Amino acid sequence: RRRRPRSEGRSQSESRRQQGSQAMSSEKTPLMGEAAGGQHKVERPKDWKTAKNQGWKAPVYTDAAVKRAVQKDFLFKVYGILAMQLSVTVAFCALFMLVPAANGFAVANRTPIILLTFIPTLGIIIALFFLKNSYPWNGILLAAFTLFESLMIGTVCAVYQENNKGQAVAVAWVLTLFVFVALTVFVWLSDIDFSFLGYFLPIALLILILWAFTAIIFGFKLGWLYGTIGALIFTGYILYDTDQIMKHMGCDDHVIAAIELYLDVLNLFLMFMAIFGGGGD
Repeated sequence: RRRRPRSEGRSQSESRRQQGSQAMSSEKTPLMGEAAGGQHKVERPKDWKTAKNQGWKAPVYTDAAVKRAVQKDFLFKVYGILAMQLSVTVAFCALFMLVPAANGFAVANRTPIILLTFIPTLGIIIALFFLKNSYPWNGILLAAFTLFESLMIGTVCAVYQENNKGQAVAVAWVLTLFVFVALTVFVWLSDIDFSFLGYFLPIALLILILWAFTAIIFGFKLGWLYGTIGALIFTGYILYDTDQIMKHMGCDDHVIAAIELYLDVLNLFLMFMAIFGGGGD
């Protein structure tokens, strides 16, 4: 029986080893890409939005199983963070509504509390865009943001409780969570691309904000119509942001994604409170 030359056997074994190492490396680093139109390979930015603006193509996964694993891990982080944020916020609402001392403090100091919590949250959001991948700063900023927002929402709930509208708060929370879960499941199961909402929602939100400032300046109540229109707008934001998170966002954007959904839920909750609380101030 003829024997193959040793050099031929050695070359085939080396080829198999190289193929195996390439397969392993591709599984360990599933994201690949090159700048559009460029001949030289450069390092892809970690931020998916920055990469997209620089002309990088969408992430390419070498294996469907790897893609599913990365997406599953990303969604687990996003909704895990969101669940913790909402738990803290609901706890603050319950504290300020059910504990007389906390309720009295929040009602008596509602204007300073809202002002002193609103301003820092804006700075924290800006800082998170730069430090979202910097541990432990991203966790510290996220915790601070959640505490400030929870304090603000808890104060609003305390005022409603003081005005004998605590039932409206409970109804608003139940309806908000129901709508959020229903919309999340709908986006998950649907093939509809809700990216088109990104062209209309910012304009609608700007009009809503101007409406609120006008009410503050001239001292009239916003009314149930404001709450209804606001609820429709933030329902659209939940659809849009959920669609972006599930189908377009990169795996490193879990902190920003969680904050976007958190703000959508809180604003929808406030709109429902305006509706069921008799219009609100």
